Order: sequence, then structure tokens, then C-alpha cells
Amino acid sequence: MRVGASSPSCVWYRSFPSICSTMPLGLTRIPLLHYLIATYLCMLPGAIAYTYLGYAGREAVAGGEGLIQKVMLALALLAVVAFLPRLIGRLRQGPTMNIDALRERLNKEDELLLLDVRTANDYQDKLGHIVGSLNIPLEELESRLAELTPYLEKPVALICTTDRRSKKAAQILGSQGFADVHVVIGGMTQWNKNALPVHTTTETSDHLREIQ
Repeated sequence: MRVGASSPSCVWYRSFPSICSTMPLGLTRIPLLHYLIATYLCMLPGAIAYTYLGYAGREAVAGGEGLIQKVMLALALLAVVAFLPRLIGRLRQGPTMNIDALRERLNKEDELLLLDVRTANDYQDKLGHIVGSLNIPLEELESRLAELTPYLEKPVALICTTDRRSKKAAQILGSQGFADVHVVIGGMTQWNKNALPVHTTTETSDHLREIQ
């Protein structure tokens, strides 16, 4: 197979100026070595697939032998490229925890930190929040990481309304060296569906009215 403008090495060479400019401009906080390795590994399958498709196309036009095998291999490479982002997303998300597992951990009263990354208003809304949870909104998480330093090596469970914000928070904490981060699947929505206890502002207001 001829090495040309679409070869993997050429694609990598063309991307290198972009990589070099991204780091000094502060467009990413990922360490340089990790950034280079991840960029190359993520680009390589696509570059190989792109190159091989060109090769298979030329063979098809020329009527080369083994055309069916080449086409099947090309389709397999395309499938790998198509599903690779999902796989990477799952790996970046890290471990998960369902509601039953969370409840069991909370009942054990171990060192687990339950971090609720919803906004302050959502934390107090009708879904309520779990007693003992710490509320740091996702938007404030990076600026308040110092508050979580004691939990760098301890288990942290992330919860939100569903689990979307928790997944983003898990990526942030993972990039900052937190070793044991879990996303609570289903979030407070699932917690409420299971009819588990929550604390809400409404309950507090009703209690105050009873006292008065």
C-alpha cells in the first residue's frame, strides 16, 4: 500500500501544529504527554480506516483480487471508528453505582462522600436531596476542588437529577487525581422513584410553621 497524503503518518504530521498550539494557548488542562498519547491513539484508527478505504477503492476500480475481503475489512474499520467515541466516553465516565448500592453504602456509614452537583435551587426543589450529601454545583466544581482534597483517595459518589451532570463532574474529578469516583445512575429521579427518604425545603418550612 502506497504511503501518500492520506497515510496515518501524514495525518499525524498535519495535526502536530494544532497540538502544539493548543497546549500553550491553554485550551486544554490535560498534561502534555497524556494529550499527545490520547490524540495519537484516537486519530490512528480513523487514519488507518481512511487510508485503507482509499486503497480498497482503487483495488475495486482496478478489479483486484480479494475484493469482498477488502470491502468487509474496510466496513469493519469504519465500525471501529464509529463506535470508538462511545467507548472512550464510557471509559472516561468511570465506575457507576446504582441506587440500591448507594443506599447500602450510606447505611454502612463508611467514608463515602455523596456529592450532589445540581444547582442550589435544584438541591432544594421538590426532588429534595439526600441527608448528609454535600452540594457543590457542577459550574462551581473546579473552583471549589480544595474543599474535596480530603477525599482524593476516598470514595466519592456523584449524584444529580439524572446522571448527566454527574458524568461531567466525574470527568473533572478524574482529571484532578480523585481515585475512587462513582456516578449514581438515575440520580435523584430514580431515588424518588424508589420512594427513598429525602429532605426538602418544603418540609423545613412546614415544620417551622408547626412550631410557630
